[in-house]
Amino acid sequence: MIKENGGKWTTGNAKKNLHMNYTGGTGTITINTSTGKITKAKYKMIVKAEIRNITLSGQKFKSIAMDCSMVDTFPATGSNFADWGIALV
Repeated sequence: MIKENGGKWTTGNAKKNLHMNYTGGTGTITINTSTGKITKAKYKMIVKAEIRNITLSGQKFKSIAMDCSMVDTFPATGSNFADWGIALV
């Protein structure tokens, strides 16, 4: 994804320079107690990303940090899949 957007590693590679922390997410789940099946769920994922030693648009960065969040639902809706470029049939 970095190369597709004009970026490159100044030193090292993704394994050394990309650090992701998936903590702090929250969820709500509804379970049908007679069947034991999940009937409804909502999950908010929070990711803290740190990218080191990268060149973007000709500018060198030693470190870039960003927080990302995404909300997923069950059952999935068409809009969930549309965000990923997938159509429900």
